[in-house]
Amino acid sequence: MNLKTLVFTLFLFFYCWNLPAQSFKVGDKFPSLEEVNWYNENNRAKENMPMIIDFWFIQCAPCIWSLPHFNELVNQYATSDVAFFALTFDDKESLKKFLTKKEVVATIGMYEEEQSSIGIGVDYFPTALVIDEDRIIRWKGHTSHLNEQIIDSILFKNSRNIVKGSLRSSYSNQEVSFQKPGIEITINDYSMGSSGYSSDSKEISFVNKSIEEILSQLSGTTRARVEVAVADTTKFDLRYVLEKKKGTDPIWKDVVDHMGLESKIVEKDVDGMELSISNVYKLDKSSSDKVRPGFSSYSDLCLFEGFTLKMLAHHLEDTYKVVFSSNDEDEKYDFKLPCNDFELTRKILETIYGVRLTEKEMTVSILSVYKRN
Repeated sequence: MNLKTLVFTLFLFFYCWNLPAQSFKVGDKFPSLEEVNWYNENNRAKENMPMIIDFWFIQCAPCIWSLPHFNELVNQYATSDVAFFALTFDDKESLKKFLTKKEVVATIGMYEEEQSSIGIGVDYFPTALVIDEDRIIRWKGHTSHLNEQIIDSILFKNSRNIVKGSLRSSYSNQEVSFQKPGIEITINDYSMGSSGYSSDSKEISFVNKSIEEILSQLSGTTRARVEVAVADTTKFDLRYVLEKKKGTDPIWKDVVDHMGLESKIVEKDVDGMELSISNVYKLDKSSSDKVRPGFSSYSDLCLFEGFTLKMLAHHLEDTYKVVFSSNDEDEKYDFKLPCNDFELTRKILETIYGVRLTEKEMTVSILSVYKRN
Protein backbone atom coordinates (compact mmCIF):
# COMPACT_ATOMS: atom_id res chain seq x y z
CA MET A 1 0.00 0.00 0.00
CA ASN A 2 1.60 3.29 -1.12
CA LEU A 3 0.94 6.67 0.51
CA LYS A 4 -1.69 7.69 -2.08
CA THR A 5 -3.63 4.49 -1.53
CA LEU A 6 -3.37 4.93 2.23
CA VAL A 7 -4.83 8.47 2.04
CA PHE A 8 -7.73 7.20 -0.09
CA THR A 9 -8.35 4.34 2.35
CA LEU A 10 -8.39 6.83 5.24
CA PHE A 11 -11.07 8.83 3.39
CA LEU A 12 -13.22 5.74 2.85
CA PHE A 13 -12.68 4.71 6.47
CA PHE A 14 -14.06 7.91 7.96
CA TYR A 15 -16.79 8.32 5.33
CA CYS A 16 -18.19 4.82 5.49
CA TRP A 17 -17.77 4.52 9.27
CA ASN A 18 -20.62 6.96 9.80
CA LEU A 19 -23.07 5.95 7.08
CA PRO A 20 -26.62 5.99 8.45
CA ALA A 21 -28.53 2.73 8.67
CA GLN A 22 -32.28 2.08 8.56
CA SER A 23 -32.00 -0.38 11.40
CA PHE A 24 -34.64 -1.97 13.58
CA LYS A 25 -35.29 -0.08 16.81
CA VAL A 26 -37.11 -0.98 20.00
CA GLY A 27 -40.69 0.22 19.63
CA ASP A 28 -40.77 -0.33 15.85
CA LYS A 29 -43.34 -2.61 14.30
CA PHE A 30 -41.62 -5.65 12.80
CA PRO A 31 -42.44 -6.24 9.10
CA SER A 32 -44.33 -9.23 7.83
CA LEU A 33 -42.53 -12.51 7.33
CA GLU A 34 -44.08 -12.89 3.88
CA GLU A 35 -40.72 -12.06 2.27
CA VAL A 36 -39.05 -14.97 4.04
CA ASN A 37 -38.50 -18.27 2.26
CA TRP A 38 -38.51 -21.17 4.70
CA TYR A 39 -35.78 -23.78 4.60
CA ASN A 40 -38.33 -26.42 5.52
CA GLU A 41 -41.91 -25.47 4.69
CA ASN A 42 -43.20 -27.82 7.38
CA ASN A 43 -41.62 -25.56 10.00
CA ARG A 44 -43.28 -22.31 8.93
CA ALA A 45 -45.51 -21.79 11.92
CA LYS A 46 -46.85 -19.55 14.63
CA GLU A 47 -46.18 -16.17 12.98
CA ASN A 48 -48.97 -14.59 15.05
CA MET A 49 -47.30 -15.62 18.29
CA PRO A 50 -44.65 -13.61 20.11
CA MET A 51 -41.41 -14.14 18.18
CA ILE A 52 -37.73 -14.31 19.02
CA ILE A 53 -35.50 -13.91 15.98
CA ASP A 54 -31.79 -14.51 15.53
CA PHE A 55 -30.28 -12.83 12.45
CA TRP A 56 -27.13 -14.68 11.40
CA PHE A 57 -25.17 -16.02 8.42
CA ILE A 58 -22.68 -18.82 7.86
CA GLN A 59 -19.51 -16.75 7.39
CA CYS A 60 -20.17 -14.70 10.55
CA ALA A 61 -17.93 -16.14 13.27
CA PRO A 62 -19.76 -14.48 16.21
CA CYS A 63 -23.03 -15.82 14.77
CA ILE A 64 -21.70 -19.38 14.82
CA TRP A 65 -20.45 -18.85 18.36
CA SER A 66 -23.95 -17.75 19.44
CA LEU A 67 -25.81 -20.69 17.87
CA PRO A 68 -25.44 -23.14 20.80
CA HIS A 69 -26.72 -20.46 23.18
CA PHE A 70 -29.74 -19.74 20.93
CA ASN A 71 -30.41 -23.47 20.60
CA GLU A 72 -30.51 -23.73 24.40
CA LEU A 73 -33.08 -20.92 24.58
CA VAL A 74 -35.24 -22.62 21.95
CA ASN A 75 -35.17 -25.83 23.98
CA GLN A 76 -35.88 -23.96 27.22
CA TYR A 77 -39.10 -22.54 25.71
CA ALA A 78 -40.06 -25.63 23.73
CA THR A 79 -43.44 -25.89 25.50
CA SER A 80 -44.17 -22.15 25.51
CA ASP A 81 -46.20 -20.16 23.01
CA VAL A 82 -43.18 -18.40 21.50
CA ALA A 83 -41.92 -18.85 17.93
CA PHE A 84 -38.15 -18.95 17.45
CA PHE A 85 -36.74 -18.08 14.01
CA ALA A 86 -33.15 -18.13 12.71
CA LEU A 87 -33.15 -15.82 9.69
CA THR A 88 -30.26 -15.67 7.24
CA PHE A 89 -29.47 -14.39 3.76
CA ASP A 90 -27.52 -17.57 2.92
CA ASP A 91 -28.88 -19.71 0.09
CA LYS A 92 -30.43 -23.12 0.57
CA GLU A 93 -27.51 -25.13 -0.84
CA SER A 94 -25.03 -23.39 1.47
CA LEU A 95 -27.32 -24.03 4.42
CA LYS A 96 -27.72 -27.68 3.49
CA LYS A 97 -23.94 -28.19 3.64
CA PHE A 98 -23.58 -26.15 6.82
CA LEU A 99 -26.31 -28.08 8.64
CA THR A 100 -24.40 -31.33 8.25
CA LYS A 101 -21.79 -29.77 10.54
CA LYS A 102 -23.79 -27.58 12.91
CA GLU A 103 -27.19 -27.80 14.54
CA VAL A 104 -29.84 -25.08 14.34
CA VAL A 105 -32.97 -25.86 16.37
CA ALA A 106 -35.00 -22.75 15.53
CA THR A 107 -37.06 -22.51 12.35
CA ILE A 108 -34.72 -21.36 9.58
CA GLY A 109 -35.82 -18.69 7.12
CA MET A 110 -33.99 -17.08 4.18
CA TYR A 111 -34.36 -13.49 3.04
CA GLU A 112 -32.80 -11.12 0.50
CA GLU A 113 -30.05 -9.18 2.26
CA GLU A 114 -30.67 -5.73 0.77
CA GLN A 115 -33.91 -6.15 -1.16
CA SER A 116 -36.38 -6.75 1.63
CA SER A 117 -37.76 -4.76 4.53
CA ILE A 118 -36.23 -7.37 6.81
CA GLY A 119 -32.76 -7.30 5.23
CA ILE A 120 -32.26 -3.53 5.43
CA GLY A 121 -33.23 -3.49 9.10
CA VAL A 122 -30.24 -5.50 10.30
CA ASP A 123 -27.18 -3.34 11.00
CA TYR A 124 -24.93 -5.90 12.73
CA PHE A 125 -24.65 -9.66 13.19
CA PRO A 126 -25.70 -11.53 15.14
CA THR A 127 -28.78 -9.54 16.14
CA ALA A 128 -31.60 -10.91 18.27
CA LEU A 129 -35.06 -9.38 18.51
CA VAL A 130 -37.82 -10.08 21.04
CA ILE A 131 -41.18 -9.26 19.42
CA ASP A 132 -44.52 -9.28 21.23
CA GLU A 133 -47.88 -10.56 19.95
CA ASP A 134 -48.62 -7.15 18.39
CA ARG A 135 -45.40 -7.45 16.34
CA ILE A 136 -43.72 -4.64 18.31
CA ILE A 137 -39.97 -4.99 18.88
CA ARG A 138 -39.47 -4.96 22.65
CA TRP A 139 -35.77 -5.86 22.86
CA LYS A 140 -32.79 -5.75 20.51
CA GLY A 141 -29.23 -6.86 21.15
CA HIS A 142 -26.41 -9.29 20.53
CA THR A 143 -27.78 -12.84 20.44
CA SER A 144 -25.37 -14.01 23.13
CA HIS A 145 -26.78 -11.37 25.52
CA LEU A 146 -30.35 -12.63 25.26
CA ASN A 147 -31.35 -14.71 28.26
CA GLU A 148 -34.31 -16.22 30.08
CA GLN A 149 -34.70 -13.19 32.39
CA ILE A 150 -35.07 -10.82 29.43
CA ILE A 151 -37.58 -13.06 27.66
CA ASP A 152 -39.69 -13.65 30.78
CA SER A 153 -39.79 -9.97 31.73
CA ILE A 154 -41.12 -9.03 28.28
CA LEU A 155 -43.30 -11.93 27.18
CA PHE A 156 -44.31 -13.56 30.46
CA LYS A 157 -44.85 -10.66 32.84
CA ASN A 158 -47.44 -12.44 34.98
CA SER A 159 -45.62 -15.75 35.33
CA ARG A 160 -44.64 -18.75 33.33
CA ASN A 161 -45.10 -22.39 34.15
CA ILE A 162 -41.73 -23.77 33.19
CA VAL A 163 -41.85 -27.22 31.68
CA LYS A 164 -38.47 -28.40 30.58
CA GLY A 165 -38.67 -29.13 26.91
CA SER A 166 -36.24 -30.22 24.25
CA LEU A 167 -36.43 -29.95 20.50
CA ARG A 168 -34.35 -31.91 18.05
CA SER A 169 -33.22 -29.99 15.03
CA SER A 170 -35.44 -30.57 12.02
CA TYR A 171 -32.46 -30.00 9.76
CA SER A 172 -29.66 -32.15 11.14
CA ASN A 173 -29.23 -35.49 12.85
CA GLN A 174 -26.02 -34.28 14.45
CA GLU A 175 -25.66 -35.17 18.12
CA VAL A 176 -23.88 -32.44 20.07
CA SER A 177 -21.78 -34.01 22.81
CA PHE A 178 -18.63 -33.12 24.72
CA GLN A 179 -15.86 -35.63 24.16
CA LYS A 180 -14.40 -34.40 27.45
CA PRO A 181 -16.50 -32.59 30.10
CA GLY A 182 -16.86 -29.00 28.97
CA ILE A 183 -14.88 -29.22 25.72
CA GLU A 184 -16.16 -29.63 22.17
CA ILE A 185 -13.68 -29.44 19.29
CA THR A 186 -14.68 -30.05 15.68
CA ILE A 187 -12.94 -29.51 12.36
CA ASN A 188 -14.20 -26.45 10.51
CA ASP A 189 -14.58 -27.25 6.82
CA TYR A 190 -17.48 -24.92 6.04
CA SER A 191 -16.06 -21.40 6.58
CA MET A 192 -14.37 -19.58 3.72
CA GLY A 193 -12.01 -17.29 5.61
CA SER A 194 -14.20 -15.86 8.36
CA SER A 195 -13.01 -16.64 11.88
CA GLY A 196 -13.63 -15.35 15.36
CA TYR A 197 -13.21 -15.58 19.12
CA SER A 198 -15.72 -14.78 21.84
CA SER A 199 -16.00 -15.32 25.58
CA ASP A 200 -18.26 -14.57 28.49
CA SER A 201 -18.69 -15.81 32.04
CA LYS A 202 -20.13 -19.12 30.82
CA GLU A 203 -18.00 -20.22 27.89
CA ILE A 204 -15.15 -19.53 25.51
CA SER A 205 -15.56 -20.20 21.80
CA PHE A 206 -13.42 -20.12 18.68
CA VAL A 207 -14.64 -20.43 15.11
CA ASN A 208 -12.34 -21.43 12.24
CA LYS A 209 -9.06 -21.04 14.14
CA SER A 210 -5.77 -22.98 13.94
CA ILE A 211 -4.21 -24.74 16.95
CA GLU A 212 -1.63 -21.96 17.09
CA GLU A 213 -4.29 -19.22 17.15
CA ILE A 214 -6.37 -20.99 19.79
CA LEU A 215 -3.47 -21.65 22.14
CA SER A 216 -1.99 -18.16 21.83
CA GLN A 217 -5.35 -16.62 22.77
CA LEU A 218 -5.98 -19.00 25.68
CA SER A 219 -2.46 -18.63 27.09
CA GLY A 220 -2.54 -14.83 26.86
CA THR A 221 0.46 -14.67 24.54
CA THR A 222 0.85 -14.21 20.76
CA ARG A 223 1.33 -16.48 17.78
CA ALA A 224 5.00 -15.47 17.74
CA ARG A 225 5.44 -17.20 21.09
CA VAL A 226 3.66 -20.46 20.25
CA GLU A 227 5.38 -23.18 18.24
CA VAL A 228 3.26 -26.07 17.00
CA ALA A 229 5.43 -28.92 15.72
CA VAL A 230 2.49 -30.44 13.85
CA ALA A 231 2.35 -30.01 10.07
CA ASP A 232 -1.35 -29.31 10.03
CA THR A 233 -3.25 -26.40 8.48
CA THR A 234 -6.60 -27.66 9.80
CA LYS A 235 -8.93 -25.05 11.29
CA PHE A 236 -11.16 -25.86 14.24
CA ASP A 237 -14.29 -24.75 16.07
CA LEU A 238 -13.87 -24.97 19.83
CA ARG A 239 -16.37 -24.51 22.63
CA TYR A 240 -15.21 -24.61 26.25
CA VAL A 241 -17.96 -24.51 28.88
CA LEU A 242 -16.36 -22.98 31.97
CA GLU A 243 -18.80 -24.42 34.52
CA LYS A 244 -17.84 -27.93 33.39
CA LYS A 245 -14.12 -27.39 33.84
CA LYS A 246 -12.38 -30.08 35.87
CA GLY A 247 -9.08 -29.82 37.73
CA THR A 248 -6.69 -26.90 38.20
CA ASP A 249 -4.81 -26.96 34.88
CA PRO A 250 -5.04 -23.78 32.79
CA ILE A 251 -7.59 -23.89 30.00
CA TRP A 252 -4.97 -24.00 27.26
CA LYS A 253 -3.47 -27.12 28.90
CA ASP A 254 -6.89 -28.82 28.91
CA VAL A 255 -7.21 -28.12 25.18
CA VAL A 256 -3.72 -29.46 24.44
CA ASP A 257 -4.47 -32.66 26.37
CA HIS A 258 -7.86 -33.02 24.70
CA MET A 259 -6.27 -32.86 21.24
CA GLY A 260 -3.78 -35.61 22.12
CA LEU A 261 -0.77 -33.29 22.15
CA GLU A 262 2.06 -32.51 24.59
CA SER A 263 3.39 -29.10 25.59
CA LYS A 264 6.21 -27.43 27.48
CA ILE A 265 7.59 -23.93 28.05
CA VAL A 266 11.09 -23.38 26.66
CA GLU A 267 13.46 -20.41 26.66
CA LYS A 268 14.63 -19.48 23.18
CA ASP A 269 16.84 -16.84 21.54
CA VAL A 270 15.00 -15.08 18.71
CA ASP A 271 15.51 -12.18 16.32
CA GLY A 272 12.83 -9.68 17.28
CA MET A 273 11.95 -6.01 17.08
CA GLU A 274 12.25 -3.33 19.74
CA LEU A 275 9.60 -0.62 19.71
CA SER A 276 10.90 2.70 21.09
CA ILE A 277 10.11 6.42 20.97
CA SER A 278 12.27 8.35 18.50
CA ASN A 279 10.32 11.64 18.54
CA VAL A 280 8.23 12.34 21.63
CA TYR A 281 6.68 15.48 20.08
CA LYS A 282 5.21 13.52 17.17
CA LEU A 283 3.91 10.80 19.47
CA ASP A 284 2.29 13.30 21.86
CA LYS A 285 0.15 14.59 18.96
CA SER A 286 -1.63 11.23 18.92
CA SER A 287 -2.33 11.11 22.68
CA SER A 288 -5.68 9.49 23.43
CA ASP A 289 -8.37 10.31 25.99
CA LYS A 290 -10.07 6.93 25.55
CA VAL A 291 -10.82 5.23 28.86
CA ARG A 292 -10.84 1.77 27.28
CA PRO A 293 -8.77 0.58 24.34
CA GLY A 294 -10.58 -0.11 21.08
CA PHE A 295 -9.63 -1.77 17.80
CA SER A 296 -11.46 -1.69 14.47
CA SER A 297 -10.60 -2.12 10.81
CA TYR A 298 -11.86 -1.08 7.41
CA SER A 299 -10.41 -2.61 4.26
CA ASP A 300 -6.61 -2.56 4.74
CA LEU A 301 -6.62 0.09 7.46
CA CYS A 302 -6.54 -0.65 11.21
CA LEU A 303 -7.56 1.87 13.86
CA PHE A 304 -6.10 1.57 17.38
CA GLU A 305 -7.70 3.80 20.03
CA GLY A 306 -6.38 4.19 23.56
CA PHE A 307 -3.44 1.81 23.03
CA THR A 308 -0.24 1.92 25.07
CA LEU A 309 2.97 1.11 23.20
CA LYS A 310 3.06 -2.27 24.95
CA MET A 311 -0.46 -3.06 23.69
CA LEU A 312 0.49 -1.99 20.16
CA ALA A 313 3.61 -4.19 20.33
CA HIS A 314 1.44 -7.16 21.39
CA HIS A 315 -0.90 -6.64 18.43
CA LEU A 316 1.96 -6.28 15.93
CA GLU A 317 3.62 -9.37 17.36
CA ASP A 318 0.49 -11.45 16.90
CA THR A 319 -0.14 -10.09 13.39
CA TYR A 320 3.36 -10.50 11.96
CA LYS A 321 4.60 -13.41 14.12
CA VAL A 322 7.71 -11.47 15.11
CA VAL A 323 8.57 -11.02 18.79
CA PHE A 324 8.36 -7.37 19.91
CA SER A 325 9.55 -5.62 23.04
CA SER A 326 8.56 -2.16 24.29
CA ASN A 327 8.64 0.03 27.39
CA ASP A 328 5.90 -0.28 30.01
CA GLU A 329 4.68 3.32 30.03
CA ASP A 330 0.98 3.86 30.67
CA GLU A 331 0.40 6.71 28.21
CA LYS A 332 -2.34 5.96 25.66
CA TYR A 333 -2.32 6.84 21.97
CA ASP A 334 -4.42 6.54 18.82
CA PHE A 335 -2.85 4.99 15.71
CA LYS A 336 -4.04 4.45 12.13
CA LEU A 337 -1.91 1.79 10.45
CA PRO A 338 -2.05 -0.69 7.56
CA CYS A 339 -3.41 -4.03 8.72
CA ASN A 340 -1.10 -6.37 6.84
CA ASP A 341 1.90 -4.44 5.49
CA PHE A 342 4.83 -4.60 7.90
CA GLU A 343 7.26 -2.36 6.03
CA LEU A 344 4.68 0.38 5.47
CA THR A 345 3.61 0.10 9.12
CA ARG A 346 7.23 0.55 10.13
CA LYS A 347 7.61 3.68 7.97
CA ILE A 348 4.35 5.26 9.17
CA LEU A 349 5.16 4.64 12.83
CA GLU A 350 8.44 6.52 12.53
CA THR A 351 7.49 9.32 10.14
CA ILE A 352 4.04 10.14 11.57
CA TYR A 353 4.11 8.92 15.17
CA GLY A 354 7.79 9.10 16.11
CA VAL A 355 7.96 5.41 17.03
CA ARG A 356 10.92 3.38 15.78
CA LEU A 357 11.18 -0.36 15.18
CA THR A 358 14.72 -1.71 15.57
CA GLU A 359 16.00 -5.27 15.10
CA LYS A 360 17.05 -6.83 18.38
CA GLU A 361 18.06 -10.30 19.58
CA MET A 362 16.23 -11.37 22.72
CA THR A 363 15.46 -14.39 24.89
CA VAL A 364 11.77 -15.21 25.33
CA SER A 365 9.55 -17.97 26.69
CA ILE A 366 7.93 -20.09 24.00
CA LEU A 367 4.97 -22.46 24.36
CA SER A 368 6.10 -25.54 22.43
CA VAL A 369 3.39 -27.99 21.33
CA TYR A 370 4.15 -31.34 19.74
CA LYS A 371 2.69 -34.77 19.04
CA ARG A 372 2.31 -37.16 21.95
CA ASN A 373 4.61 -40.17 21.72
